[in-house]
Amino acid sequence: MRKGLMGRGRRTVVTAVAAVLVAGAAYAAADAVRGSDVDCSATQAPTLTEALLLAQACEHDVVALDSLDPYSSLTATPAGAVRASASTGAVRTEVSGEWAPVDPSVVTDEESGELRVASPVHAITFDPKDGSGFVAIESDEGAISLDVPVDLGAPRVSGSRVVWDVLDATGSVIDGVELIAQVQPDASGVTPLFEVRDAAAYEDLEQASGGRIAFEYVTSGSLELRDERGKAFSAVDGQTGDTVFAAAEARQWDSASGVPSGGEREGTKAGAVDSGVAPADGDSVSTLEVEVRDDAATVVADGDMASDPDTVWPVTIDPKIEDHKLNQWIVVRDYTGWPSKYNTDGNEGVGYCPSVSVTAGCQGVHRSRVFWQFNNMGVLKELSAQDVISAQFRAKGVHSWDCSGPALDLYLTGGFTLSTTWATQPATKMKLSSARPKHRDACGGATFDEWDATAAAKDYAGVNTSMTLGLRAASETEPSWWRYELHTAQLDVLFNRAPTIDTASRTTFWTARKATKENACSATPVLVNSTDVQVSVLARDPDGSQVRVHLQVYKSGSRLWDYSFQLKSSGTAFVKTIPSELLGDGTFSWRVRAEDPDGLLSEWTSSCFFEIDTVKPGPIQIRAMGGDERKEIRAVYAKGLERGGVGQTGCFELSSSASDAHQFWYSFGTEARDGHILASNGKAVVCFTPQAAGSAFVSALVKDKAGNESEDTNYGFFVAHPREDGVWSFDEGTSPAKDDSLAWERDPKLGVGPITVAGARWAQGPHAEFLSREGDLALDFDGQDDEAYTASPVFATDDSFVIAAHVRPDAVATPGRSWSRKVRPMVSGASDW
Repeated sequence: MRKGLMGRGRRTVVTAVAAVLVAGAAYAAADAVRGSDVDCSATQAPTLTEALLLAQACEHDVVALDSLDPYSSLTATPAGAVRASASTGAVRTEVSGEWAPVDPSVVTDEESGELRVASPVHAITFDPKDGSGFVAIESDEGAISLDVPVDLGAPRVSGSRVVWDVLDATGSVIDGVELIAQVQPDASGVTPLFEVRDAAAYEDLEQASGGRIAFEYVTSGSLELRDERGKAFSAVDGQTGDTVFAAAEARQWDSASGVPSGGEREGTKAGAVDSGVAPADGDSVSTLEVEVRDDAATVVADGDMASDPDTVWPVTIDPKIEDHKLNQWIVVRDYTGWPSKYNTDGNEGVGYCPSVSVTAGCQGVHRSRVFWQFNNMGVLKELSAQDVISAQFRAKGVHSWDCSGPALDLYLTGGFTLSTTWATQPATKMKLSSARPKHRDACGGATFDEWDATAAAKDYAGVNTSMTLGLRAASETEPSWWRYELHTAQLDVLFNRAPTIDTASRTTFWTARKATKENACSATPVLVNSTDVQVSVLARDPDGSQVRVHLQVYKSGSRLWDYSFQLKSSGTAFVKTIPSELLGDGTFSWRVRAEDPDGLLSEWTSSCFFEIDTVKPGPIQIRAMGGDERKEIRAVYAKGLERGGVGQTGCFELSSSASDAHQFWYSFGTEARDGHILASNGKAVVCFTPQAAGSAFVSALVKDKAGNESEDTNYGFFVAHPREDGVWSFDEGTSPAKDDSLAWERDPKLGVGPITVAGARWAQGPHAEFLSREGDLALDFDGQDDEAYTASPVFATDDSFVIAAHVRPDAVATPGRSWSRKVRPMVSGASDW
């Protein structure tokens, strides 16, 4: 399977560039490579990362093997830059299992004895032994073979061309007819054609073909044929949908131009276009119909041309098949009746042709412009304008009108299609550069010309994955005519990606030599209480070079401190503690940028903010809450007093006057303060249910949002013991009523103590009613909300106990109704029994 990074739709250059972004530090130090046992004779490396290291260590260009496909490559340079190259024609192949230059020569296979192309994009075999036509092209997805409905003689080889005599029904050679298979200059396909000398030869060929001259294409494997507008077809992988082969519009043309078959032009000895490869300007051209089925296609010759008395013989019938090219080219002319030339083989003219010249390939006075569309430039999308160092466009020129060297200009233009004409040619976006090519034999001959395309690469960086370039003469009214082999065009973009800062940059805050908080970079200030602040960033260079980091620290928007690190390996963490004497309470921020050895800088990162607050909040206040403040309260544990009892819940309000109070930390009976609760408007409530009587306390402090702690506050109280006895006569007529028990008289700590009367009235007691004791009083309850209660427990419920009371109910108004319960002991907030 062909591999690649810049085209074919199977991989993109993004893969290779991204791979460099994550290259580990182990690959980053070119100095380490120089010091190891390195084979500097190598010009290739498995990956772009390794290619960059080898190029810097050995000081020569190194190609990244994982970037290659037949049309594109990535090459590492000693300076640490990368050159992305895209060609319109194939320049390399992996058909042998290793990458090698293409070679269209036809050779004899040493093992099979079959004729094959020496180094093609796909394996091409002529006259295969399995009888599958006269030529077969094989890919990983399957093969496509070509056949004709006539018998053929033995093949003859001439360079990159194979020729067969055509035989009639008796096996005799048909005079004036040849079947030719011309390997394309970039070895990406074959142009099969019948060359017919005259009408009589055409008639003989037609008769030998059973009445219909045709080419038959048959596919195998997963290849399927797709019709392209009834004039062309493509072979696609039926499993993936990828186009593998393409057949351009099949054509048939005569020799009306007068250009003789095989005739050479000035300066074109190595690559002349003749009527055996493509029609010349002025030839009568017919586009042939194509019949397409799933696994076969038929191209049928135009019999009308053969019978037309105006036809100028010889006639050529040509249905080309080739590798699917991602890049295209087109020639548009302003000569009436001349069509555009799309993806043609050989060379074509550009400029102003002032007169008819066969040697110059000019069959009429006209203007001509050439456009190349590079669609495999995914690398551009991954670059910024500052990453682009330079860009060069080059193409092989084989002819110029003279040696005076008029200017030929390169433009960035819009795109085109195979139907683009002079009238609909792409719009010009910008002029890029000029050259003065000279290609006559007397002034250099065939050579590559170069134009600067840097402005185009910078303009398209980060935006486009394709680019269309056009050539036109600076003056299209004066003699200025050149011819170029269009498939040799190449676009090179040299770039050096800026280093990057990893998104995982962090700020670490230390207290007493211990990291107390570590935060990712944030636009919202991180609030801390430490002036021991450490910055940590990870910097990488996507080209494998060393990198340094520049740090800036700001206070309240004003720059406070700058620091620059030394160069380190790509992928290294850069760590720096900001001098504590520069810090204090306030808001600070920091940002960084990376720099490579060539001075290429990344953008500044977004600022990372932190706020330092070292002011401690003041001590908190603790208050015992009343029974009416929360329903769970059973006792109010006043400070320093004995209240409540075992199982009697009390609650405490913690409050702080600090405006940034965040959390209260507390504990009961210890100073651990291991419980915490969030502050709300500087307050919080904690509750406590005693499990034992006696001395108790709550210890608490507050922390602000920065983590500063107040001094701790302790609030002491006593949990009351259950009393032994309690007697209340209520004779004093005031609240609280005293405890009349002997225990209370002996020791107030033993008796229950006074009882508080709430709501009830004093009334005449039973002894007074029976006239047995004057002054005897009692409590009169209304049955609604009157009560009497003590501050300490009246009895302990963990053992037997007795409650006695003298009660006189009011008269019951409802007949048959009586009081079923006369005494109702209560625990504040609890159900009775």
